Amino acid sequence: DSQSMLLDGRTMVPLRAICENVLGKKVSYYDRVIAIADKEADLAANAGLVADVKAKIGEAVKAGSMKELEQVLTAGGRRVYQTEDEAGIGSMKNAADGAGQSGFAAAEDAASAAGGIQTASADGSYSTTNVQVEGIDEADIVKTDGKYIYIAGNSVVRIVGADKGKLSDAAAIRLAADKNVREIYADGERLILLGNRSEFDYVVKGPVNPVLDVAGPETMPPYKTPKTFSFTDVYDISDPLKPVLLKSHEMEGYYQSSRKNGDIVYLVTNTYPSGIVLPLMRDTAVSSATVSMKLSDVMIMPSHPSSGYLVVSAINIKNQEKTEVEAITAYGATMYMNDSSLYLAFNNYAGDTSIIRFDLEGMKVGYAGSGEVPGYLLNQFSMDEYQGNLRVATTVWGRNVSSNSLYILDPSLNIIGSVEDLAKGETIYSVRFIGDKGYVVTFRTMDPLFVFDLSDPKKPVLTGELEVPGFSSYLHPVGENLLLGIG
Repeated sequence: DSQSMLLDGRTMVPLRAICENVLGKKVSYYDRVIAIADKEADLAANAGLVADVKAKIGEAVKAGSMKELEQVLTAGGRRVYQTEDEAGIGSMKNAADGAGQSGFAAAEDAASAAGGIQTASADGSYSTTNVQVEGIDEADIVKTDGKYIYIAGNSVVRIVGADKGKLSDAAAIRLAADKNVREIYADGERLILLGNRSEFDYVVKGPVNPVLDVAGPETMPPYKTPKTFSFTDVYDISDPLKPVLLKSHEMEGYYQSSRKNGDIVYLVTNTYPSGIVLPLMRDTAVSSATVSMKLSDVMIMPSHPSSGYLVVSAINIKNQEKTEVEAITAYGATMYMNDSSLYLAFNNYAGDTSIIRFDLEGMKVGYAGSGEVPGYLLNQFSMDEYQGNLRVATTVWGRNVSSNSLYILDPSLNIIGSVEDLAKGETIYSVRFIGDKGYVVTFRTMDPLFVFDLSDPKKPVLTGELEVPGFSSYLHPVGENLLLGIG
């Protein structure tokens, strides 16, 4: 009984016909919400469920137009300026207002550099960067392949020979003066440099009063504003004495963090584009030209306006495959990644932690959901995914008294289990999740180590507590039954 129609060369069939006649499901409609289930749902009698579904559906959507994107960015605190069309990509562009969310842009804790699982090479002959998740490499300022040591500092990466304990200054990669290398990866015949590059010749024309954003003729003279790009440079080091640049990717904004899984580096950039709506990028695998991101690669969060973007770039270090990018109008400061998911979190103005999840499938990066938990994260070890659920430990502040909580979220980042109000008056100093167990250290005058059984994600249980003098700022698994605390 259903009528199909032809639209843009595609045959369109009503959703109800597919679900009920083909899949044997029941479809319910109420207040612009469609529910598909084994049984018909009485949505009209469940206003709370309808409101939750609406909020979740509208959390993030693809930007439908430049006007829609501009509205979200402007609501987040950006103003529109007239800029010179030097790049040939339009004259009306946005400029960051300089405020952003920098008050909450804390870098990952120093303990993140200590990682947690991988501590030696396959043959045990030399150490590697300690990482949080086995098989997921983390960038560092020093890397080694057992024969050479690669050391990053400012605009130079030094390559030092390490032959049987004898060191020799073998070679160096000297970058341009406007580039600052932050971290590196070394993988076989590849050396990957990550950092920031600055430009100071981007000319902007302002309105009459850029503070009040008053419309009118352009009476202010053009002025120069700095621009920052995060970069990923891939070198061939098959001959470490003669490194060769193979490809380079740049994304407008500041380098936040990265991870490497096999041949792919995932770069995270926070950007507040100066004088342009869409952030600029350059991928030498495609062209040496700097171009703006595609609108189709941008997600917006209408209910959570942001003055900038969070961009995830997937870069293949072994070939000339073009970089894949995904952007969302949000911010991310703390990163956790495993083989299939990437999480980015930041503390918002309400005293909660906002979390964004991306699905990973090789070079494909896709927004998968977002959610919130009460309180603040300490660092990357405060997050961990296990059997599809995210475990999070936070310190919650209320009426000048702190407490601590542990939350478990489902793949859609809905809270499904929690243990709250632990160690009132104290704050979290270290966290570690290992399998179906969780370990949290808090501190004020003593050092309670809390142990959690997380085998049932809907009913996490506090199973033990140990108090010793001092505190541990890092927890590390040693074998199967030992936990090392350092502090």
